[in-house]
Amino acid sequence: MFVATRYDRNGVDEPEFISRIETWVFGKIEGAKYTTYFENGEVADSYSTMAENYFENGDSISIRYDYVDGNFIPQNKEVYSPDFLVKEIDYSKDFNRAQKNYSYEDGQWVLSRESALVNHVLPNGVCQLTQIEGQYRQTAYYKAMKGVNDYYGWTLFPAIVNDDNSYVVLFEDSDEYRYEHYSADGVLQQTVKQVNSQTLYEGVSFFVQAAGETEWKPLDEYTRVEEEGGVTFRTVYKTNANGLPQSITEYMTSSRYNNGQEFKSGEYLYSYGANDDFTIEIYEVLSPADISKMYLSEKRERKTLADGSIEYTNWYYYDNGNGKVEDADRNVIKDHVITYYTYSAKKDTWTKTSTSVEDEEYVTDNGVTVRITRRLSDNETYAINVSKYEEAFSETDDVEYHMSANYDWNEADNCWVGNYKDEDKRYNYFFPISDAHSIDPISAYNDEYLIVSEDIYEPSYGEIQQSAHTSYEWDANKNDWKVSRSADFEYHINGRQLKTVCKETETWNGETKVKTTTETIECDSEYRKTLEDVIVEETTYPADEEPRRDYSHSKSVFTYNDVNGLIEDSRTTYYTENGEVVNDMANHYTYSKFNIIAAGIEDITADSDNAISINGNAAIADGQWITVYNINGALVASGYSKVDMPQAKGIYLIKAGAATRKAIVR
Repeated sequence: MFVATRYDRNGVDEPEFISRIETWVFGKIEGAKYTTYFENGEVADSYSTMAENYFENGDSISIRYDYVDGNFIPQNKEVYSPDFLVKEIDYSKDFNRAQKNYSYEDGQWVLSRESALVNHVLPNGVCQLTQIEGQYRQTAYYKAMKGVNDYYGWTLFPAIVNDDNSYVVLFEDSDEYRYEHYSADGVLQQTVKQVNSQTLYEGVSFFVQAAGETEWKPLDEYTRVEEEGGVTFRTVYKTNANGLPQSITEYMTSSRYNNGQEFKSGEYLYSYGANDDFTIEIYEVLSPADISKMYLSEKRERKTLADGSIEYTNWYYYDNGNGKVEDADRNVIKDHVITYYTYSAKKDTWTKTSTSVEDEEYVTDNGVTVRITRRLSDNETYAINVSKYEEAFSETDDVEYHMSANYDWNEADNCWVGNYKDEDKRYNYFFPISDAHSIDPISAYNDEYLIVSEDIYEPSYGEIQQSAHTSYEWDANKNDWKVSRSADFEYHINGRQLKTVCKETETWNGETKVKTTTETIECDSEYRKTLEDVIVEETTYPADEEPRRDYSHSKSVFTYNDVNGLIEDSRTTYYTENGEVVNDMANHYTYSKFNIIAAGIEDITADSDNAISINGNAAIADGQWITVYNINGALVASGYSKVDMPQAKGIYLIKAGAATRKAIVR
């Protein structure tokens, strides 16, 4: 067991305390004991965090202890199933990610909490997913798919499984819903697509794909039936030969009307002209008590005018079926300027009310989304460009690409001027390695990070992400972008070896700098880092000078002990470009067992003023701060007025004020 002690005096956060002593323990049981003292030397608080971690029958077990008077008293235990430790869930296989919590009561472990996520893949490929949380249990069905929705991992889509093991999967994206019908053997039979749109001028709201088709081929008719409050609603959707909406007809069946017989309650009729113009007429029954006639209640029109303007008009008929317009609204769009009009039914005239300018968004053929912001001219007659933003995103299994650019409008030259442009490539890959093993005890001690957590018992499967960034600047002479800084990245994984190469190129004030960083990392069968090899080559190309070259090469190797899996030896070697050794640094760590045993103290020398006295297992110096050092000069104990001596055998140096005394623990 490896033990280290830290002491803080007059902490800023707790000025009423004169000291805090932390004792850190490594070994089978690991953690720390904290003791805080008042100014008079009395103990203010003492607590500990001790834990034991191990594997048993494939389960990962973690036990927390209280550390009282040298004894480890168990408090609670956590047990994780083998599937729980797997970082990347695979929904194509059965698994049981279970966690159980126990409390230690009357000398035995008592189950206090249980949670689990259990996946069972049915013969038809659907996942039966059960979630357990204490007494709560819920089972649902999902279609698990990998690499969809621009995401590399798994995505779960709700599914309904029928009695014959056929099933339906729901895919939802914004205002679009897609229902895929599968047979019991997982073969796609039919796809139904539903689009719920709030846009006034879009046509049909429902498409159906014919069974067995791989491309969208809308059926010319589809019927949907809904029931609510004892009333049945049947809606029939029809499209024309071009797949455009032809009609949407609504039927109602209710015991309260038409002697319980179905009747037509409403209808949308679509007609089309040139230049994408169309008309939508909406008819409805004014009252279910009188179904003899349907009346026009609303009409929507899109019309292309002679000057190229697009005119949208909505007509509303509220005169109890007499065909008289009660209200209307209109807007006319031309060159991104929108003019709004209101209608006076009494005068049958239109009046201009306001003018605005529209922004624009579109996607180019190569997948770039463009957004243009405009403002209205002072005389409110035309639109003026203000700024333009471009963005592109793409993703493969391991690389995400993102581009963004911004432009300002130059009114004097009537052109766009680039403001900034950046490109990012983010590489995502997995390389199992646990850095917790590689903690340097001395460095960790100085950085207040000496605890080795349970993470050392399992590899860190977290996804590694590496970005390659490219920046641009605007070339006014060419009225186009030019690269100012770029980066290329590649990686190779061969077993337990990861090799990455990053090449960065930067041009500034006529000077170009090229930097290539090659890094090789290797780990052992327990995912501990054994090698870290880094080569950095940098060449600078000035405008009128000879190129300058810089080179650095460092190689670090690590070996681990069998006691607790921590570093035993580490060596870092620095090389020249021709392979000669420039510097070589090595560290060796030993971890000894530490047992709390009764020990006696024998004076070797005494201070001349008798300021320090020995009483049993304690060193005493009234009114003084006492520090105890081992033969290597390391601080091993401290306290106010009285301090317990270390129980490990050895020679110690005791200091209090100006007094010094040596003692030996046998």
